[in-house]
Amino acid sequence: MQTYTDYTEFEDTRPAIARGDCDVSVDGFWIWRCTMRMVELRREIDLDQAYDVAQELSLDDPIRVRLPEHVAEEMVRDHLCL
Repeated sequence: MQTYTDYTEFEDTRPAIARGDCDVSVDGFWIWRCTMRMVELRREIDLDQAYDVAQELSLDDPIRVRLPEHVAEEMVRDHLCL
């Protein structure tokens, strides 16, 4: 069984996005970072639920170019993922 912390090069589904602060070029890694931050901020959030929210967010390019941790913090702050 693959866990959310497992990552393989086969998860590369999009080309790299040029950013000044960091390179978040892999959907799986972006989703993992967003998921982990949501769970860190709110322990009562189910890991699967956070993963589903992060996966859906990763499909939106304007959201995806932002740091996943910032997106997660905004989601938790606004109670959108509960």
